[in-house]
Amino acid sequence: MDDIERTIHDFVADVLLEGEDISFDERTPLLKHRLIDSLNVEELIAFVESEYSITLSDWLHSKWETIESMAGLIRAHSPRSPEAAVPKADVTPDAIATDYEKSVARYWNEKLNDPINLLLGAEDGLVHHHYGLGDYDPAVLSGSGADREAAIIRELHRLECAQTDVVLDALGGMEPDGRLLDAGSGRGGGSFSAHRRFGCWVDGITLSQYQVDFATKQAAQHGCTDKVTFHLQNMTRTLFPDGHFDRVLTNETTMYVDLAAAFGEFARLLRPGGRYVCVTYCVNDTIAPTSADCEAVDAHYGTRMHKRSEYLAALSAAGFSPSQVTVLNSQTIPYWELRSHSEHRTGVERAFLDGYRSNVLQYVLIAADRLPS
Repeated sequence: MDDIERTIHDFVADVLLEGEDISFDERTPLLKHRLIDSLNVEELIAFVESEYSITLSDWLHSKWETIESMAGLIRAHSPRSPEAAVPKADVTPDAIATDYEKSVARYWNEKLNDPINLLLGAEDGLVHHHYGLGDYDPAVLSGSGADREAAIIRELHRLECAQTDVVLDALGGMEPDGRLLDAGSGRGGGSFSAHRRFGCWVDGITLSQYQVDFATKQAAQHGCTDKVTFHLQNMTRTLFPDGHFDRVLTNETTMYVDLAAAFGEFARLLRPGGRYVCVTYCVNDTIAPTSADCEAVDAHYGTRMHKRSEYLAALSAAGFSPSQVTVLNSQTIPYWELRSHSEHRTGVERAFLDGYRSNVLQYVLIAADRLPS
């Protein structure tokens, strides 16, 4: 045990057990094994809040059902913990270990004023970090000046939300007591959309403390802090218990991680029969191993996109059975065509358009079910 885990363990042993001789460790489910109950939960909350200057009042008990999971949440949120601050040169969270992970965290921590994302979500508070699907209304291009740009922004956001609907459809439905992991949650748009659709509990994780803070404030504005929470965690090595989730979602985030590590972790986190849904851009290696357009996209975002065949191989190796593999190039090309007309275009639009039209770059949705062990 580390210092945080040891402190909580000793408190449970000395105060909550009231002298009972019960063996437990940092992974023992405290509630399930009745080490704590509804009468002394508040005592434990008060101790942790006082000890680590952290607020737990809006967190569900299931978020910290083991000492290990409690310690992870404390590290991510307590001002006394280095993980609670934006990473500095000499203080790096456990979630961010490699030089590449540091570069990804730095990229998103410094991306504070990106209007192509923020403007699109300004009206409804759903700030997405993915792209759109479906045909756009050509009438939005008929205006001029600020009115024309505002119409383009609204239409781009509509296409973003249409993409989210396709992804949520692929999850196959969830109950209000179900649990979803949004791995690479950004500013929270997908997490809030899932909660609105299903009423489920959602945990969003990202390597960016800025994004955690932004999304947490958005959760308060959406009035869902009781069921939607955000954490500074790495999707390849999370702090959640085995079998904790019914669904896992990654929406344009797997280009930043090792697929074998991520899918192995998702297999651990999902209950048997749970579903993983992935949307990603990738290289269609049935045509070529890469292209100038693929390399331009990687350079723009600092990604390391994978080959499509690598996704299917890594999923199979991790114990997943793909039930849907859909290439969405034709559905996403209109989004990029419209975005190329926006005053807030970023310059990457041409690479996406040429890449998708050549089919070397592919926009793919994969749904895969966790096989029983």
